Amino acid sequence: SVSVTLLGDFFLGEDAALDDVEAISDFLNKQPLTILNFEGALGEGSLRKKSVNLKMSPGATKLLGNSIVSLANNHILDYGQGGLKETLNSLSLARTPWFGLESHRGAADNFEVFEVAGTRICMAGFGWRNEECVEATACDPGVVDFTKANIQRTLARLSEETYDFLLVYVHF
Repeated sequence: SVSVTLLGDFFLGEDAALDDVEAISDFLNKQPLTILNFEGALGEGSLRKKSVNLKMSPGATKLLGNSIVSLANNHILDYGQGGLKETLNSLSLARTPWFGLESHRGAADNFEVFEVAGTRICMAGFGWRNEECVEATACDPGVVDFTKANIQRTLARLSEETYDFLLVYVHF
């Protein structure tokens, strides 16, 4: 059997209190597997004009423990494609797996299949345009809007995959 801890938004700004950071890190490191929403961007890029922009502390990836993170949210592209590229690079260096972005509009590849203790878990991520999620374009990755048509397109694509469990993670 596989034990999975599902959490909501994870954001660590540069002004986070040290004791909070230690408590979060201790908790995440004790979990066999945690799924959480990485609610912010790392790095620099073109700042989007919106109500609130979230920039993650550079040390945020060091706290994630055994986590898989969803990037399907309204802050992952707050610093444009440059900020997204730096975020993906930082997650890769920290060996933190992620899911939830579509590589380009219509690709329906906003999922990943992870093998955990011999169990194949498929994680699919969606966001909501009304929450200022930025959708993929013809050339750039982005969040898949949580609509019936997009859900059907992703499920059709998932019919080609092999997995034991499907978890759909929606940010809206």
